[in-house]
Amino acid sequence: MKIDDYITKFILFGLIISGFFWLGGSIYRGIIAYRLFEPFSLIVRPELTYESIAQTLLIIGGVTIYILASYVIFVILYIVFIFKSKINFKKNGWFFMCTAIFGIFLPVEIFLMNLDLHFVFLVYTPPFDLNQGMSLLIQRIGALSGLPAIALFSYFTTIWLSIFQPLKK
Repeated sequence: MKIDDYITKFILFGLIISGFFWLGGSIYRGIIAYRLFEPFSLIVRPELTYESIAQTLLIIGGVTIYILASYVIFVILYIVFIFKSKINFKKNGWFFMCTAIFGIFLPVEIFLMNLDLHFVFLVYTPPFDLNQGMSLLIQRIGALSGLPAIALFSYFTTIWLSIFQPLKK
């Protein structure tokens, strides 16, 4: 795949940057969220105070805003890149596989974005209810029985596919 157009290169650059923010933010949010709970369960750690849990939920809400924005930008730039670059899927099987992975998990991400939006609105609109915030966070973590984790690993597979480009004619 050779890209000669500067606009297409700029779109690809924006696509890569938004993808890094989206995936990196997702990992960061997961690390922060799982520190609230006992290992391998959804039981809140007993040594945490009300204030520390509330502050952690505010941090998760802030990170979620960046994740939502970068995912929307990523999807828009990905669609524009497909049409602007005119990549032949038959000659670039790796790009077809990346597109299929993103397409398969798009409904999952839209469902999770809905939960994330409810969480952000709950956290940033007064009065803040900690119990409802924790309930939404637990619902988000347990959503779709592990399918978001499978999606995250699939996205890392697309990074590998993009770097090594197998199935390229």
